[in-house]
Amino acid sequence: MTPSERASIIALIKQEVIPAIGCTEPIAVALCVAKATEILGCKPHRIEAHLSANILKNAMGVGIPGTGMIGLPIAIALGALIGKSEYGLEVLKECTPDAVEAGKRMIADEAISIKLKEDITEKLYIEITAFGATSAIQPGTVVYFVVMYTQPEHSYVSYTIARIIDTGVGAAVSLAFSALFRSGTDKKYGIS
Repeated sequence: MTPSERASIIALIKQEVIPAIGCTEPIAVALCVAKATEILGCKPHRIEAHLSANILKNAMGVGIPGTGMIGLPIAIALGALIGKSEYGLEVLKECTPDAVEAGKRMIADEAISIKLKEDITEKLYIEITAFGATSAIQPGTVVYFVVMYTQPEHSYVSYTIARIIDTGVGAAVSLAFSALFRSGTDKKYGIS
């Protein structure tokens, strides 16, 4: 290998490789949750995650560093509680034992819902909806964040419009159900 080839390979690695804490799939979900929480402007009392089969498969059985736990529920909880999107895939680097305990309480309160996103072709798809005490983030905001990480640049606009419509309809149906059939969590927090 020539010095020029070696320099090219090192430059490519520096361009393409970024630091991550833990397995990238649950950390990518935690990153999306952290961003949704920041956009919401408060700690969510409920989080819904709709994920592609590949994300689910690769994230459910792996350890989350610093927690002694495995899987998506703790990654999602910590993304909401202490995650900072500015850290990228090191989103959970400020994890503490107190944060892990708060995450366990969030899981025990059944504040996290994880589901397979049906009828998609994307191998890597993360859709997060975060609900505050009186509001939820706009569907288009989550879609934009997902698009930037999953779609080629030439399809940003058409894909975003399709997902906003799809997510907006889903959110309207979800809000209607929530208004008609209040959950135990909604009653607990006095949400009508």
